[in-house]
Amino acid sequence: EGSYFITATAPGHNPQSVTVQLSAGQRKTVELRLRKQEAPPAPKVLTLADWPGVWEKREQWFVRKGGGFVLFPVTPAAGTFLFTATMLKSTAIFRERHLEWVVGFKDPKNYLVFEIDDKNLSRKEVRNGRGRDWPKVPHGLNPDQKVYTISVEVAPGQVTHRIRKGDGWAVLDKIEEQGRDFDRGSFGFRIEGNDEVGLRNFSFLPK
Repeated sequence: EGSYFITATAPGHNPQSVTVQLSAGQRKTVELRLRKQEAPPAPKVLTLADWPGVWEKREQWFVRKGGGFVLFPVTPAAGTFLFTATMLKSTAIFRERHLEWVVGFKDPKNYLVFEIDDKNLSRKEVRNGRGRDWPKVPHGLNPDQKVYTISVEVAPGQVTHRIRKGDGWAVLDKIEEQGRDFDRGSFGFRIEGNDEVGLRNFSFLPK
């Protein structure tokens, strides 16, 4: 005899509860119908269509001429960036510039910048306007290769680079620093002077 509160649960379903009043010696069958939980929508994959007014279509490439820091207009940047890119034109006089991109860009004094040449991936952190170079990472590709397909996975305390080698992927570099917020800044390319960068197959899958 009394009042009873009954809750039913099942994996993948929303719980349901009901209150039942019973008198002395009474039996009662309670039917609970659990609704299936709806799966959350998959994250939308963003492309160059979400980076309007920046890149000019030129044959097989989307091209950007100069502009300094050319930033993807979506933050936070937690997720995976995938792109194929090349340095189409370097206008530097004394030193040939190579393909560069930035991660965790907050302002011109705070960002990570990566540069790839015929041998290495170079890495540098600019923090409060002061630069700190990290050791270069050999990528092992053919030195004559000028087009690179790269994956950049950004998380709060981690940035992981993978590079396309033949039919597969290889981890090229992983930066791990607890307490950092690399995902709170922007992703983009650094294109100095009148240099030209070609980009294709760009996508961003948010986490």
